[in-house]
Amino acid sequence: MRENTGFEVKPEQRQGWFSIALVWAGAMICVPCLMVGGVLSGSGLSISEIILSILLGYGLICAYMIFIGMAACDIGLPVAVMAEGALGKQGARYIISLLLAFACIGWFGIQSATCGQAFASMVASMLNMGAPSTTMVATSSIVWGIIMLLTACAGFKGLKWLNYIAVPLLVIVCLYGLIVGLTQNDGMATLAAYAPAQSAGIVFGISMVVASFALGGVISADYCRFAKNRGDVIKSSIVGVIPAGFFMLMSGALLSIVTGQYDISAILAA
Repeated sequence: MRENTGFEVKPEQRQGWFSIALVWAGAMICVPCLMVGGVLSGSGLSISEIILSILLGYGLICAYMIFIGMAACDIGLPVAVMAEGALGKQGARYIISLLLAFACIGWFGIQSATCGQAFASMVASMLNMGAPSTTMVATSSIVWGIIMLLTACAGFKGLKWLNYIAVPLLVIVCLYGLIVGLTQNDGMATLAAYAPAQSAGIVFGISMVVASFALGGVISADYCRFAKNRGDVIKSSIVGVIPAGFFMLMSGALLSIVTGQYDISAILAA
């Protein structure tokens, strides 16, 4: 009989696969993903190489996150507790916790800093202030970082309802930026003429894609443990990661090609 750790998900806490998929999609639809797409095109990868890199990279991530997620779904435990079977209680407590802490704090730092910079730049542009000051960017980053923390403190249900609203809006904003980038300043002609002289290679592309969401696959147990069954784990992982990730990285790559920049906030401000 398995020892009760207090972390188990109760039957009434289980969620449908679409709710979990939306949480994954919300994690994918972000400015850093646009930046990774810009890196792929900036490294000389052709359009076909970019597409192949995205599909193979996210395919690899989905493969291992599904296996981790199915185990978590069966026992209803987060990844740090699941690791006790391999590392023991002390190993899971310190090694896994430290690794996740460093990675998640770094990811949170990038997200809040990028969000703060984008918001400060857009406010400064609307007020005709020129470039935002360092104090303005720092204040904006702190405020939006606190808002991010508050939504996370609401738990899975809070993230689920946030993404019901945020994901469609973010898709609309990114689509608008993509359409404007392609239709203005001969964007389609620039895209048609895109022929990089030297490519960093498909292996580099796959590595960049996997690196952009490697942590998400590792902590898949923390979300997939809320799934009702293994089938829901598979559906939520594939539907939540691949379409949203493909859209964001391709948008970043195309915007980088036609505009020379990959920051969606800068494009919209312009």
